[in-house]
Amino acid sequence: MGRILIYVVLITAAGSVAVWVAEQPGEVRLTWQGYLLESSVSMLFVLVIVCAVLLAIAYEVLNFIFYSPRLIHTIRRNRSRERGYRSLTRGMVAVAAGDVKAAKRAVRATEALHVEPPLRLLLTAQAAQLEGDEIAARESFQAMLADPESEFLGLRGLLVQSLRKGDKVTALALVRRAFEINPRAEWVLTNLIDLETIAGNWPDAEQSVIAAQRAKRIKPENARRRRALLLYQRAQAAFDQTDEKTARDLAMRAINLRADFMPAVVFAAKLLAKAGHLKRARKLIMHAWQTAPHPDLADTLVQISEPLTPLARIKVLEPLMSLRPGDLEGHLALASALLDASLWGAAREHLGQASRGMSDQRLYRLMARLEEGENNDEGAARQWLLKASRAPSEPIWKCRVCGEIANNWGIQCSSCEAVDSLEWGTANSGDSVDRRQELAFVKWTKNTLENVIPNRPTPRMDLSQKSE
Repeated sequence: MGRILIYVVLITAAGSVAVWVAEQPGEVRLTWQGYLLESSVSMLFVLVIVCAVLLAIAYEVLNFIFYSPRLIHTIRRNRSRERGYRSLTRGMVAVAAGDVKAAKRAVRATEALHVEPPLRLLLTAQAAQLEGDEIAARESFQAMLADPESEFLGLRGLLVQSLRKGDKVTALALVRRAFEINPRAEWVLTNLIDLETIAGNWPDAEQSVIAAQRAKRIKPENARRRRALLLYQRAQAAFDQTDEKTARDLAMRAINLRADFMPAVVFAAKLLAKAGHLKRARKLIMHAWQTAPHPDLADTLVQISEPLTPLARIKVLEPLMSLRPGDLEGHLALASALLDASLWGAAREHLGQASRGMSDQRLYRLMARLEEGENNDEGAARQWLLKASRAPSEPIWKCRVCGEIANNWGIQCSSCEAVDSLEWGTANSGDSVDRRQELAFVKWTKNTLENVIPNRPTPRMDLSQKSE
């Protein structure tokens, strides 16, 4: 509607000008080379307009003749590029669908058409990976490094290949270069943290965690957790270099970031006790016990206190019960100390209280010790050991990724090499080799005791029973 209105206005204006010129009197005379040309003003005005139109038409014709080859080439190139990108799209879909033949056809089509090299190389690499040709894929990713626009993508492809081959050294070099290009990319920061950790570059790994936290690519609680692990590793490295003061300070920094990190608490407590700060070491263990009771905390408390007698050991452990009165770990630790001191009644009481909650194999093994120590009843001990074989396994360090069992905590799983994957908890029956070994031991114990005392009556299974 607007354009029509504009055209009407222009036509009206042109007509008005033409009428005005026609109504104006006057003549035009032109003398040239002995010729005399006479005309009215209106005729001259029409002649000028006609000449202008003819010149414009001539210009457009000449311009078309001169530029038509280039225009035709541009049109053909655009059409070719459009077909190329359609082929690229089909190729990406084929890769996602796992169709090797369709992906290779798309690669050949993009090579013949006008598709930008980075995208063409990416499709070529992905098609090669789909076909299982890692060498061709690597060559394509390497070619992408030559173009600044595709270098970042090529680095990621090479990184994935290096990680698949287990080449952590090359992977670390690649991810460091990717970090220089884009220090805020999530996959860069995640891999950089893990690879620096695997390489044992604890300070660099910690700086990577800080960078990830600043870029908001890692949650604050996860950043604190990972930094605590790295500080603990730095503390151990300092201890190996006989720098106990630095080791102690780093371990305390790790605890400040994560109060329930038991390995750091145990390590720091031992260093504090060795430096003569026994009170601080005990306080540290007590605080950690309130947060997350762990058998290693009780063992460390006894170790640094150096009790000379079993009774002294009991006095060392009794404060733990006041911190978490109903906790299983406290009852088991104190019951074990009471058994060592031959205080059978008190030991039975704590084991009875422990049985009211979630119990595991340790409870039944201690009951076997109690029956054998108090009553010299090997038959009853045998029954408790058999019951232990059917009870939930005791807590262990287990990899949450592959289920591998570890004797001690480590920053990396020895089986699948996952970082920060070991967790304290109960293993499933099918997870642990140690579990199968334990069952074999119980079976051997059962057979041995049956051969020694075959006619013993079966004892009652009441944990609170008193000796007769």
